[in-house]
Amino acid sequence: MIEILETDNVNLGRQKANTNFETIQTHLDSQENPHGVTAVQIGAVPVDSWGTVWDAGQDLNTILTPGVYAAPTNAIAAACSSLPEGYTASGQAFKLIVETTSTVNFLRQTLIGRTGVMYARTYNVSNAAFGTWEKYVTSAEFAALAARVAALEGTNSVDTTESEE
Repeated sequence: MIEILETDNVNLGRQKANTNFETIQTHLDSQENPHGVTAVQIGAVPVDSWGTVWDAGQDLNTILTPGVYAAPTNAIAAACSSLPEGYTASGQAFKLIVETTSTVNFLRQTLIGRTGVMYARTYNVSNAAFGTWEKYVTSAEFAALAARVAALEGTNSVDTTESEE
């Protein structure tokens, strides 16, 4: 008897979730959506959402139109210029996202390598100048760095407290 009630509750929950999803979808379908944004996207990203896929190397300093771009092969990525320092030598395929920030006076370029490495920089529209590329630090990299610092502090620490005689 308990099993049947649990099963009924689970099925009722699924029905309610499906009804809620259909209500949301109906609402989205009936609303004007000038940016083509959907509330729920499930599954793989469609290929056409990559925007521009480059056939040859690009100068990232010339990519100022908001959108999503891709250097889909290592050879194409290696031919690109104005990449973050240290990334050029790797020649890894990457995706570049260009977006406006909180104001239209600044753009942000975010580079995501095929291995997950990420860099970002801003572009000041008023000055026509890029900031420096900054690398995102992963939690694994941070943990490794913290362990190295702790090891250095443990072996090279000097007691600076004065002893009382």
